[in-house]
Amino acid sequence: MPDRPSPAAAERHRLFLNFPGWLAAARQVTQGKVPHRQPPASPGEPDPARPLLWLACREGLLLLVNESGGHLQAVRAEPYGYHLQERMRLQIATDSECFAYHNVPPGSAVLVAEYDGKDRDVVCGVRLAVQAPRLGCLAIHPPTAKGGVAETVLLWAHGGSPGSVTVLETPCLP
Repeated sequence: MPDRPSPAAAERHRLFLNFPGWLAAARQVTQGKVPHRQPPASPGEPDPARPLLWLACREGLLLLVNESGGHLQAVRAEPYGYHLQERMRLQIATDSECFAYHNVPPGSAVLVAEYDGKDRDVVCGVRLAVQAPRLGCLAIHPPTAKGGVAETVLLWAHGGSPGSVTVLETPCLP
């Protein structure tokens, strides 16, 4: 019988330390419009034009990137998918697992969903629950997309989120 990794070892395999930061210049060109510029940040405060939390797509992996400047106490991700057939939503029964993490360091990323070629005709989504001292407890729902959730900002440093992302404050569980 092969050795199974401990839960802590399995969590490390899904944790990417020193993840490359947000590249604002490459992502601010939107349909030829000049992006709205935020005022410069005060010393010791995050730049308001930078995301605190964002999703990155890398080789079939969807990663939650923590640029909040502090540890995320807890992260839970529940990927899901469905087909649309004759205007009806057909849920897909998958082996998709939920992902749970504790004490995610700043500047790192964690795996929240995996996609492969079979998913290109499936509308995919992910429900996120994030708990952090600075952010509180949040339920985050990025927009669904055929083939997999796209790279997107979830929460800006100025406190807002893109219109397509739903961020709700929730009670923190003990």
